Amino acid sequence: MNLPGGPHFDDVTHLFDEASEDMALDELLLVDGFTLNEAMSAVEIGDPRMDSGAALPVDAQQHPPFDPLAPLLPGEVCWVLDRALTCEMHWHAGNALAQTVFTCLYMHHLAALVSDAPRGVADRAVELVTRVVRPGIAGMVKCCDLAYRELTKGNVHDCEDWQGEKSDVSMCEGIAPQHIVTLLEEAEVWLYSDETSDLPLREELLHRIQLRKALLRLYALELPRRTSSIVPLVTEARALLAAIRLRVVPPPCVCSRAHAAFDPHITRQLHSIMPLRPLVLPPQEEAWRAVEGLLDGWELVFRLSGCESLLAWSAAGIVRASNPKYTPSRLPFVRSVVQTVFSGGINILDRFPIIWLVERFFFETAHIPPGHLASLFENRPFSAAAQAYEDFHNTLARFVLQHIWASYHNRPRQRRHSMKTSLDWHVIYENALLLVAKVAPRDVSDSRVLKCIPLAVLHWRAHVLRDIVLSGFELALYAPDERPFAYWYLARVLSGHEAILRDLLYLVPEDTPAHGHLTVQFQYATVLKEMSLGCFLVLCRPPKFDAARRWTNFTVRYKWALRKDFEAILTPDPFLPDFRAYLRQERKTLRVEPSERWKRAAGLFDSALLHLVHLGLAAELDFSLQLCRVDFTQHHLGGLLLACSSLKQGASAASGAQLDDSAVLEWNPKVCAWFPQILPLPTTEADS
Repeated sequence: MNLPGGPHFDDVTHLFDEASEDMALDELLLVDGFTLNEAMSAVEIGDPRMDSGAALPVDAQQHPPFDPLAPLLPGEVCWVLDRALTCEMHWHAGNALAQTVFTCLYMHHLAALVSDAPRGVADRAVELVTRVVRPGIAGMVKCCDLAYRELTKGNVHDCEDWQGEKSDVSMCEGIAPQHIVTLLEEAEVWLYSDETSDLPLREELLHRIQLRKALLRLYALELPRRTSSIVPLVTEARALLAAIRLRVVPPPCVCSRAHAAFDPHITRQLHSIMPLRPLVLPPQEEAWRAVEGLLDGWELVFRLSGCESLLAWSAAGIVRASNPKYTPSRLPFVRSVVQTVFSGGINILDRFPIIWLVERFFFETAHIPPGHLASLFENRPFSAAAQAYEDFHNTLARFVLQHIWASYHNRPRQRRHSMKTSLDWHVIYENALLLVAKVAPRDVSDSRVLKCIPLAVLHWRAHVLRDIVLSGFELALYAPDERPFAYWYLARVLSGHEAILRDLLYLVPEDTPAHGHLTVQFQYATVLKEMSLGCFLVLCRPPKFDAARRWTNFTVRYKWALRKDFEAILTPDPFLPDFRAYLRQERKTLRVEPSERWKRAAGLFDSALLHLVHLGLAAELDFSLQLCRVDFTQHHLGGLLLACSSLKQGASAASGAQLDDSAVLEWNPKVCAWFPQILPLPTTEADS
């Protein structure tokens, strides 16, 4: 081969080595025309060294080679199992596997965790590794594998709810769960044997192995068929978790070899889509709380699986999603399991056909028996009405199913789904009006049913729109100048919702569960409307921006309600946001003296407090709250009560000056994310 300059070259690598000795880590020497951009271009995009980072020489000094068979003391084994569980729960919290589970080095050496020494000859400390650590870590990895399979069903979203990058690392995919359960049972037998009767922390080790076995059996359940097995496993896991938290095992000293079992810098050695920084694992007590939240989620799955109320499924999802108190139990895995249990797209609750959704929708909302709907449309000789009903039925079933699934999405995605389907629900409402116009009632009962069908759809849409506006406060989406309009528009939606509920209450028989549910919804809408109007009066101030800027902000914020597709629908939208009407109301409000505005606001908050008391009593009779009655009455209504009391107290003050400064209003999600509280003004030396 002919080389430029001939074949005779001198190796000058040592010159670069000697010159680089005077450079520190992260320093870079560049010459004219060769910048960092050219240096990065020398490595192919997608190369693991580019995306994940190469192992540095200093890593070998700080992290010597890991010995999986290094002997451990019982306390060290307890700590390793506990921190492995912490890694697992930190992955469930939304972090990457490479940052959490894969940092446990034992999982990469499971095949090596076998002692070659004859039985009875092996050192006790090594046996703890091969007989206890091995099944414990294998159980953790298998739990993650089973959770991974559930998460990949598409009920929750990769890179949004959870991180699915495996970095080409095996997670025991080819090992049956029962095989690992057998390993855990063998560890139990060994710990119970006379051979380990004098082993320190024997009970603590047993509790951890048994907890892992209970968790693995939960993950391995075939759902929704085996939901009946959830309760005994959750009960067992709770008892073991309580025993573990009661008898705290102190962590090993800093010089312990147990610390070598976890390497947060392993991300440098793993293939990943993007560079990952090392994470600091949370304290152990936080991990125990996460496990408790996981068990709460499993318990909710069991309760939901036995519930045959469509509205109860929806209420349980929305109430828990809107309160940060339930975040630990709303893990992505739990929310995915809930959606799987409800429907895989074919049957509902593994025992009802899709038609059940429409039947329950009208029965629970307007007390329309399923057979009555069939007799009105399917059993008539009008082919046009029968075909229209079939199309209406199929569309409604699809959107009700999607709504229930969306009730168990993360809160931002719930809001996006509601905004996306606000138009679809209006189309369904128009189709309902066209459908009932095709059929002449045979008697009074038929007339009632035909009037209730479009009202029930409109009631559902009003609920969707209310949730869109209120979730904007939960997610802190509104700028200060946008809040007055949000509360004013919400009050308009709720006022229309009250009218719909009033018509439904007139049509639905009083001695039915549907009537009790509608009564509670009417009182709830009244409370929220009065609080919204009161907040509008409190927050209404002269605008800071010109009309053009405010119109642009309005059209961007409410583009979901202003889509051009609405113009193609003949039926007017009763909930269309009207910015010009708001400007007229704003000017009218600002002409009123501030003291008079605050007086009106105080009256609205006082009325809302009275209705809140009645609502708390009436909620006991609402069947849709059967899965979340305590959550709704104590936590949700309790938060509204605190916020409303604070607003009333501030608006009733002799001087309303403190309400003129938005800095004293706080939207605290731990109390009530929908409405603000009035914070006391800081006292000054002059005041004192």
